Amino acid sequence: MTPSRVFHFIAGIALAAGAPSVWAQSGAIAFTGAVVASSCEVDSSGYAPIARNLSPRFTVDLPTISTGDLTTRGQTTGWSPFVITLQHCGTSPNLVRAHFEPGTFVDMATGRLMLDSNSSAGNVQIALRELGSARHLLLGAPAGMQGTTPVELESHATLVYEAGYYALGQATPGTVHTSVEYNLVYH
Repeated sequence: MTPSRVFHFIAGIALAAGAPSVWAQSGAIAFTGAVVASSCEVDSSGYAPIARNLSPRFTVDLPTISTGDLTTRGQTTGWSPFVITLQHCGTSPNLVRAHFEPGTFVDMATGRLMLDSNSSAGNVQIALRELGSARHLLLGAPAGMQGTTPVELESHATLVYEAGYYALGQATPGTVHTSVEYNLVYH
């Protein structure tokens, strides 16, 4: 590089550094939150007639169904209830809901669970909903936007959901395996 080019390069940097910036004030962001003294424990020793295991990690056994039950997109069947039972909650905060996290098997476009690589069935996803609701939860969506209803806490709470098969088209036979992580969100 010639001395003349070096001078022009340095002069250009100096002019750019001294020039006023063209930034407009857009606003401010505030963050708020709370830290609670204690949260609920997932009951691992209790019993509920619609759940086999009440530990923080559990398996929901879906029934064996026929491919004839899932022939066209949108059909559902095999709804199986499960509960997340909470205990030792204290008195504050006063509401809790489950938040199903985005993860490996969450289809962010549909909010349902895709099957894992151990599955051999095809054209099937797993949907979740609150017990008795026709509306599927939007798994992976931000907290408060999944469709879960907050449940009032006293010293305990019971969150009741259902999991079922959802057809993406004509289902093909095989095994179904998937999973989702969840957190408890206190209000």
